[in-house]
Amino acid sequence: RQIGNNLVVPIYEETGSIVNLQYISPEGRKWFEKGAPKKGCYGKVGKSVTDDAYLCEGYATAVSLHLHTNQTVFWGIDAGNLVPAAQKLKSLYSEVCFTVCADNDRYHICGENVGLVEAEKAQLVFSSKHIWFPHFRCTHADCTDFNDWVNCAEGGNKNDEV
Repeated sequence: RQIGNNLVVPIYEETGSIVNLQYISPEGRKWFEKGAPKKGCYGKVGKSVTDDAYLCEGYATAVSLHLHTNQTVFWGIDAGNLVPAAQKLKSLYSEVCFTVCADNDRYHICGENVGLVEAEKAQLVFSSKHIWFPHFRCTHADCTDFNDWVNCAEGGNKNDEV
C-alpha cells in the first residue's frame, strides 16, 4: 500500500494479526506507528508457506528474495529483531525449512558485520545448516543486502552461502 509517496507495509504478530505498520519514504527513511509492538513481529512476502521459506531483515530485501526464489520470505524488520522473529516463526511453522538471509554489513561503522552476526544467531534458532548472504564485486559501503545484490550496477556474486 502507499500513502502519498510513502510505502506502507504491515507488521504481523504470531496470530497473523497486523499489529504495526512500517512506513518507508522514497529516500529510504523508515518509521513505525508510535507505541505499536515490534519485537518478535515480522512481515511476509508471498501467499502460502510451503516446506521452504526465508527470513531476512527488511522489506525491500524480502521482495527481492521472493522475486528471485518464488518462495515465501519473512522479514524481521531489522538485525536486532531477527532472533525474536525467528523464535516466533519456528513456533508457528515448525515443519518449514528456513534459510536465513543475512545483510552483509561489511563496512559497518562499529567494525562488526552486524547483519551476519545476527543472522547466525537466527540460524541457530532454526537449526539451519547454512546462511545465505550476498557478496559484492563493488567495494563501496552502499551495497549490503539482497536488494542491493539484485540492483548493484557492478553486480553481485550469485549463490553465496556460509
